[in-house]
Amino acid sequence: MNCPILPKRAKPENSSSNIDRLPRKLEEILQYPEPNVEILLDGQIKYWIDKRTRAKCFFLYNKNIHVLWSEESSKWSRPQYREHTSDEPIQVYEMETVLSLAVGGNFDATKLSRGVEYKVSLVVLLKKFLSGWEFPLQTILVKPDGTNENRSIEDLMEKTKREWIKIQLGTFMIPPEMESIKNLEFYVHERKGRKLKMGLVIKGVEISV
Repeated sequence: MNCPILPKRAKPENSSSNIDRLPRKLEEILQYPEPNVEILLDGQIKYWIDKRTRAKCFFLYNKNIHVLWSEESSKWSRPQYREHTSDEPIQVYEMETVLSLAVGGNFDATKLSRGVEYKVSLVVLLKKFLSGWEFPLQTILVKPDGTNENRSIEDLMEKTKREWIKIQLGTFMIPPEMESIKNLEFYVHERKGRKLKMGLVIKGVEISV
């Protein structure tokens, strides 16, 4: 699955929002002098600096990840969502009914900071009427050194409902001396159960410390 980030022209600043006005290219954003607020690039990617570690952090919205069958309106809808009333709307994937789940994407890990431990999480909301999730989610994280981390996420039905939660896919660190840095890749799937699944909303993937 190949979901490259394609920087686009920034939209005008909303003076009542906490989203700052952007340079036109991702490379310019990474050189932003004092990003003390969250930076949103055309509804596709959020960038901020962790105050404690000064590490570069990113949130990949759903234009940057691939969801199986997301083009079929009977299986997935794409409503707009605002975290705050003054924010630009972002697109989420809301599951209607599907037999299996497959989500994946990648990110250029050379944009990340070295020497800090990152966590990669799928951010989702579980609706009140969640069903069809008797089998655990399987996750794969391909780290910048090329190694894999595999996890099994049990008891999805028992997790908190009706608010955004993080499903952690794994952790990694880029050592200062590492020369060859591969793309970060992530996959989440559940294909064993043959019951219709519903009740899952996908916001995106967070790469943060």
